[in-house]
Amino acid sequence: MEISFAFPQIFLIGFILFPAIIILFFVHYFSQKKNIFIFTEAQLIDKITLSKIGFKKFFLYSLDFLIIIVLFLALGRPQYPISLPVSGYAVGIIIDISGSMMATDFFPSRIAVAKDAAKVFINKLKGNFEACLVTFNNNVFVNQSLTSSREDLLLALAQVDANYGGTAIGDAIMTTLAVLEGSNMPHKVIVLLTDGENNYGIDPIIAAQRAKDKKIPIYCIGMGTSTGTYIPGIPYPVRIDEGTLREIARLTGGEYYWGNSSANLEKIYQKLAEKVGKVKKNQDISSLFAGFALLLIIIKIMINTLFVRSIEI
Repeated sequence: MEISFAFPQIFLIGFILFPAIIILFFVHYFSQKKNIFIFTEAQLIDKITLSKIGFKKFFLYSLDFLIIIVLFLALGRPQYPISLPVSGYAVGIIIDISGSMMATDFFPSRIAVAKDAAKVFINKLKGNFEACLVTFNNNVFVNQSLTSSREDLLLALAQVDANYGGTAIGDAIMTTLAVLEGSNMPHKVIVLLTDGENNYGIDPIIAAQRAKDKKIPIYCIGMGTSTGTYIPGIPYPVRIDEGTLREIARLTGGEYYWGNSSANLEKIYQKLAEKVGKVKKNQDISSLFAGFALLLIIIKIMINTLFVRSIEI
């Protein structure tokens, strides 16, 4: 549960106050327990289960302490992120078309599987949207400029094919950001798929920082198997640079996904089609904490009324 606090300084105050409160609770508890033996008449002691009284008092003091903690947390204004649909959004769809995308560890090839999954993504986009299609190897290509037409996007996607060349992830992000600047939509997002490591052009982290400055999250998909794949002319297996992709996602407020099979890749794109049209906002839930504290107070009153008073001395 991703709970944050609008006033995290409350924990600094708690760090100072709670040790003192705990000490006071124990001092009061043991002094009350001692008083039972001092002030109770001898003939009444046999009629009272002292251990039972002690347990009940300890339980009530613990309940008091829990109530204070919950109310204290409520003062920190706890926030819970919720996803809300936006009135309009623009999506930059980026697909790697470098030489490794011709690999056949995905049947019939990586690029064919990537295109099929991206087709599912395009068909599931909802609401008021615009999208562009950008592909890259060591060069970057804008296959489809911003459009609200699924047909145009699917036609551009059908013409995409892998080719030899390097992997310019950073350049692809920068180009997509430039395309998205032409949209008036209030929310913008990038969905990036790649199967390799950046080896050409601008550093992807620098490009991600630019996206962060523009408040554009990047959802990264690493396509490939855990063992990587061999490409003719390269003496080592080509692997996903998961570290860089995770950092791009973290830095921009997006997410990273590993597409290790055709079915998994399709599920990822289906999930992203639901996410891109929404934005996360923090919902104040301090009232829930306050309500829980009130419930604990009512429980304490009921216990005190039904059980404790019957054995008061």
